[in-house]
Amino acid sequence: MELWDAYDAQGNRLDGVIERDMPIPRGWYHIVVEVVTLTPDGRILLTRRDPRKTFPLKWEITGGSALRGEDAETGAVRELGEETGLSIRRDDLTLVASFAMHGHVHFRTFAVVKDVRPDEIRLQEGETIDWKLVRPEVFAAMCQNGDVAEPIAARLDEYLEIHRRMLAK
Repeated sequence: MELWDAYDAQGNRLDGVIERDMPIPRGWYHIVVEVVTLTPDGRILLTRRDPRKTFPLKWEITGGSALRGEDAETGAVRELGEETGLSIRRDDLTLVASFAMHGHVHFRTFAVVKDVRPDEIRLQEGETIDWKLVRPEVFAAMCQNGDVAEPIAARLDEYLEIHRRMLAK
């Protein structure tokens, strides 16, 4: 059973817990994180979703829900580690987007620039079945061709802007 801390619309933690796949009370939210992983040479890390998940076999940016007791940064570090095997620290993350979404979600997008070596990658059974590093133009083509999960593809311009800003530093 996966449990999430409850937050109000302004992002303040409430004295409540949300259970995954159960109805969320009106006015309650939980935190969902994603980590846009970029290599120093400008490639984007994508993982392929397990066929049993929603958006089966589609490519995506790493992400998931922060668990009970986790803040957004801790959840992001854990999700990246679980789904890809990559190890990062909280300080490696840059918060690049923060917004409330439909479905009672406070969404946090982080970016990290990291060398990704094939021997580091360990995919999480039931979550990810493949991975690859792609250039921004390849990512854009994949989004336009329907190879990327729709919620990710719909935010293509935002990801390309994150890529530009992070690698301009």
